[in-house]
Amino acid sequence: MIRKTLDRLAKRFPLSTKDDELRTYYFDTEVTTRSVSAAVKKLDDWAKESDAPIEIVLHSPGGLVDAGFWFVEEVRHIAKSHEVYTRAAGITASMAGLMLQAGTERIIGHESRLHLHPPSSGVWGNVHEIRETYEHLEETYSRMCELYASRGKLTADEIRAEVDSRCDWYLTPQEALDAGFADSIF
Repeated sequence: MIRKTLDRLAKRFPLSTKDDELRTYYFDTEVTTRSVSAAVKKLDDWAKESDAPIEIVLHSPGGLVDAGFWFVEEVRHIAKSHEVYTRAAGITASMAGLMLQAGTERIIGHESRLHLHPPSSGVWGNVHEIRETYEHLEETYSRMCELYASRGKLTADEIRAEVDSRCDWYLTPQEALDAGFADSIF
């Protein structure tokens, strides 16, 4: 399996000149507005420089939902004109798992894990503020499940049921591949 993936990647990336080289960005931190801003800026610069494919290696405990959705939108935009490979390495948890879904091709490392869970938030306030936070979390949870479903083999309802039954759903590379959350194991 690993040999096939390496051979396939070698065929896709005939590295003949510097301008044709695969560019690799390592996202190995929490998902924050600052970390996503830095990543998006670099990826956008690379996309403007050449048509070479881009690889984004994700090793992250996750983080802010809105920042992660921003990353997904920007990578999808770049993927309209470039091959963008997202690769899970180590733990790709929470929002980082959703970021993995943005790639043209999604690859998961043999020793990696994908982690899904419901969104969370700290809440304080009166009943109206708490209700508003709850409604926002429900809407966010639906968006998360729909994003996974758009690239996977399960429906949003099936994904939600699986996450709800466990609260924390850790997937092995084979389980991520079987669910359609990754295209190959590296």
